[in-house]
Amino acid sequence: MHWVAAIKESSMWTSDVARCVVALGLVMACGAAGAQATGSSDATDGVGPARVPAEPLRVEHEREHVFADLARGGPWRQAPRGSMAPAAQRLMDLLVAGQWLQAAAWLKESDPPVDARDAQGRTPLTLAVQGGQLNLVRELIRRGAPVDAQGLQGFTPLGLAAYLGQDLMVRELLRRGADLDLPGLTGQPPMHLACLAGQPRAVAALLAVRPGPRWAAQFNKSGRHPLAEAAYHGQLAVVQQLEQAGFPLAAPDQHRLDALHAAALGRQAPVARYLEAQVGPATHAVTLILIDQMALAP
Repeated sequence: MHWVAAIKESSMWTSDVARCVVALGLVMACGAAGAQATGSSDATDGVGPARVPAEPLRVEHEREHVFADLARGGPWRQAPRGSMAPAAQRLMDLLVAGQWLQAAAWLKESDPPVDARDAQGRTPLTLAVQGGQLNLVRELIRRGAPVDAQGLQGFTPLGLAAYLGQDLMVRELLRRGADLDLPGLTGQPPMHLACLAGQPRAVAALLAVRPGPRWAAQFNKSGRHPLAEAAYHGQLAVVQQLEQAGFPLAAPDQHRLDALHAAALGRQAPVARYLEAQVGPATHAVTLILIDQMALAP
């Protein structure tokens, strides 16, 4: 502020003018600082509570919030949907009630739309998958039900079948062209869902169409591959199943961490001990800390 002092000392200016110039200088300085803050960015943008994300991010966040409520099975916040045709509504009512024979008969009698979705996001196909109705699933697909459309609680049909351990359903959906890599609303692809739920028969059905080592390149929204997901959820039998299928136990995830780290992060001591016995003790500093904390836990 040397220029301000010079102005004050100059006899060419009155004290009133000097005060005005000082005020103007402060306003300009504040404006420049504000512009600099607005234009700057760092690694924490969009993370801290004081940050205001850009417009597209805010819209996406609101959309995710709506679907998160639907994924929990509740209609508290529903995305706008058009009214369902009466024939489609009747089909949905029968499927929700588990009246499978009546639903099959209604399909043949009325030929209702099979791509409908109710206010909770459920579709005829995912309801039939949930009920384990293989023949009904075949009929719905034959009539045009989209094989990869998200439905019940945000699951894809294949993801739901894998999560429930329905190996025959998994095989049928794969034959009908279901996407092996497509995640549902939770960000979990079908193999991850089978692994976290501890469904060895569904895992085997998925391994039959893709060799074990190739699954190491598939990651969920958390950056974990299927082996790490099984380890994180304590599914030792699935960990061993993947190992026998040729899945490398030390394969890194998207964060360059391994299944042992995932087991320690999930506080899954039996899985962590097994992996240590197979691949050796942990070397990553964070993994070592997690293992120590797990050992001290009651």
